[in-house]
Order: sequence, then C-alpha cells, then structure tokens
Amino acid sequence: MTFKRYKYFIVIISLCLLSIFNMLSNIYSKDISEYELKAALLLKFPAFIEWPSEKFSSDSNNFIIYILGDDPFGNIFQSFSNEKIKNKNFIIKNADDVKQIGVCHLLFICDSKKEELKEILDYLKTKQILSVGESENFNELGGIINFCYGSKGNIVFEINQEAGMRAGLKISSKLLGIAKQ
Repeated sequence: MTFKRYKYFIVIISLCLLSIFNMLSNIYSKDISEYELKAALLLKFPAFIEWPSEKFSSDSNNFIIYILGDDPFGNIFQSFSNEKIKNKNFIIKNADDVKQIGVCHLLFICDSKKEELKEILDYLKTKQILSVGESENFNELGGIINFCYGSKGNIVFEINQEAGMRAGLKISSKLLGIAKQ
C-alpha cells in the first residue's frame, strides 16, 4: 500500500471512529432506552467489519438485518431510517426460527432465544453472518458480538474474533480495541 493510500485509509478509519464516538456521546446525553442504544450500535458495527464480496451479490442494494426471537426493538429502527450501512439501505426482518432466515448480513439473537442458543449458533458457524446477541455465554457458544453490562452498569460489548473468522468476517482492530476485554 502506498503512503498516500495508507494516509487515506487512516483518515477514513478515524472518521468512522469519530462518527461512532460522536453518536454515542449524543446518545448518552439524552435519556434513551437500552434498545435505542443497541439499535444504534447494530447499525454502526458493520462499518468495522468486512464480509466476503460474494455475500452482497444476491441483494446488492440492501443490507439485511434479522431479529430472531421476541423483537424488543419495536419501532426504534424507524428513527434511523436515513442511516446507511456500507452505502446500502438497511432492511429489518423478523424470524422465529433460524432456518426461516434468507439472505442475512447481521442477525440479532434476542434473549428470548437463550434456550436454543447453542443450536442457533452451531447452525450459523459458517454462514458469513454477523451474529449479535445479548445472552450470557453468547460468545462462549460461538456468537461473534455480545452486548453485556460493564462494571458501572453501562452497556458494553464483547467480541469473539475466532467466531468471526470462522464465519469469514474480518473485524477491524479499531472495533476490537473498544470492545470489553
């Protein structure tokens, strides 16, 4: 990579990180719900993840997010309707069973599915889908990103980089750097 391209790459990554931190500071300055924060993060995570190029060939104009289980978000995603993910419109779909999922880039697995979590994550292992959850042991069972609570009761996230690699995803060191260790 030439020095000029390297500088350009660093500027882009810095702007993306600045965007996330700016969004988070705006969110924390308001009285928002847990799921408003989680929705905002779900829309920002993909900026720091690289999918195999063939993953976008079947529906190249849209970024598909599935909510698996009892949807805790309600109409929250409507407030983000102007957001783009990887320069694509995002579509939110719901499913009760992981086998109902069609084309999917990001799958949020609700806590209501914690009893089936091992089977769901085993099914997803090589599906090139970013799995995000909110259940205890999510990462240990093979999930990629898990929302949990920090020592101050705030929402943080953990990343299972090995599960991401198994799914064919490349997770940016910038995102890994702000994840809970």
